[in-house]
Amino acid sequence: MFCPPISGGAKRMFAPILNMPKEAGISFSVMYMSYSTEELNHNQEYFKTLAEVVFSHGTLTNRTFQFDADALPPGFPKQVWQTMNKDFLENIIKQASDTHYDIIQVTHPQLAWVVPKLRLVADSKIIMDCQNLEWLVFKRWLEYAWQSDVDWLEEDYKSLKKWEEKVVDWFDDIFCISPIEKDIISGFSKTARLHYVPTGAGVNDIDYAPIEHEREKPYDLVFIGSMNWFPTTDALFWLIKEVMPLVWSEKPDVKLEIIGSGVPGPELIKLFRSNKKITFWGALDNEVPLLHASKIFVSPIRIGAGVRLKNPTAWIAQIPIVATSLSVEGLQYTKNVDVLIGDSPEEFAEHIITLLKNPSLAKSLVENGSKTYVEHYSTEKLMDIWKDVYYTVVGKG
Repeated sequence: MFCPPISGGAKRMFAPILNMPKEAGISFSVMYMSYSTEELNHNQEYFKTLAEVVFSHGTLTNRTFQFDADALPPGFPKQVWQTMNKDFLENIIKQASDTHYDIIQVTHPQLAWVVPKLRLVADSKIIMDCQNLEWLVFKRWLEYAWQSDVDWLEEDYKSLKKWEEKVVDWFDDIFCISPIEKDIISGFSKTARLHYVPTGAGVNDIDYAPIEHEREKPYDLVFIGSMNWFPTTDALFWLIKEVMPLVWSEKPDVKLEIIGSGVPGPELIKLFRSNKKITFWGALDNEVPLLHASKIFVSPIRIGAGVRLKNPTAWIAQIPIVATSLSVEGLQYTKNVDVLIGDSPEEFAEHIITLLKNPSLAKSLVENGSKTYVEHYSTEKLMDIWKDVYYTVVGKG
């Protein structure tokens, strides 16, 4: 973990810490792993600035795991094995033994291995914030995988599914990021109480909401995503190789702006350099000006689970969205009212061209998307939900 948070999962994890109103009477302790002394020290300084964090501790690991990777048990998920750090566990157990917590929140099913030990020392309610079902990501990834990756992806999908179905009932309560995943988990959970706890954009609403509604928009299309995550690179390959040629055939001057942390792979860099109408900005300290100056937000994700936070980001930034069905999965929206959906290159390109030609449609999408954001995903709305669900877990709701 690196602070302040930039990834979707980290933004969700930090949302209550950063935004919970003081009158809620909720404070937080944070325990995490860092892979370098520099990162750990940076994070500790960051936590000192957060008034609601009363305790924080980072465990230093100079590699992903301390156990022998060659000793991975057959059928055990690698993603879980790589998080199993004995120092991290010992630090968690010590803190849980020394300090009473009403709630111990585990932020991902991959970290569920800490729960059996916690049960021995803590009488806290132990909950899992299921940011997404990881096995579902891998299952969907298989459809678009290179042949050389199929075997390991299928192995990871099966092992993760078995693990995640096994561990859900280790928890008292589970927070589900979308109604879809809540329904899936309810199919194999026998004892855990399930709660729908949605995720917004994970941004400051005031900073992202534009002051000027009628503003200059010199940029055409904008895309945001991490370059280190295959679903993002898959989306970009699909967008640039299959969608954009259809757009350019009718509107040859349309430009694509790409914002993203991480280093693109060589094939993606080659693709970026192949066309002067594509600009890769990398990670921006402040993406807001570019968002506010863009005509259309493109969200061509074809692989994933949970909720893609960039779409609520576009709603609060008041940019019309063209997306695939999977990209807006788990969000509350009305098709053709809040967002235009295109699952084929032809549909996606047609929606882009239509929006560029039809400012009144773009304005309507912006107005409706903004209302949907305020109604379902604003920081104030979500903090009410987080507060109520925490109270419910400890029997105060």
